[in-house]
Amino acid sequence: MSERQWHLGEVSKKAINVDKYKGKWIALHPRSEQVVSHHRTLVRAERQAKKKGIEHPVMEYVPKSDGYFVGGA
Repeated sequence: MSERQWHLGEVSKKAINVDKYKGKWIALHPRSEQVVSHHRTLVRAERQAKKKGIEHPVMEYVPKSDGYFVGGA
């Protein structure tokens, strides 16, 4: 199984394993940029990070698909 990497947006330049977090919110440590928690809802992912002592986690959503929408009406 190949490991696909995804670079986070403006917030982080670190590459993470896409398949593990597809369709989920991830909480990153603000300094190390390591994933400290993840969940399908923003609130739960942030709450889990705060329970681990990360007061202000950086939150990012990992899309389910790496496709693009092109078109219009």
